[in-house]
Amino acid sequence: MRYTITKQGDLQVIEVIGYNIFFGWDTSDNYIDFGNALETKGIDAFVDLLIEDPNTAFTIFIQP
Repeated sequence: MRYTITKQGDLQVIEVIGYNIFFGWDTSDNYIDFGNALETKGIDAFVDLLIEDPNTAFTIFIQP
């Protein structure tokens, strides 16, 4: 597995193993676009973007 997901209440954190990359989000409506993208594109696609460029991964991932 290339990543771990830790859940603490409404907060979820992805750690990309071996890259020292972390991405956290909550399950509130503020991140509904991200949640929808995770469901349709999959977490592996997001992890690939995080490895490629952590600074733009979120913006690229939520685009339709």
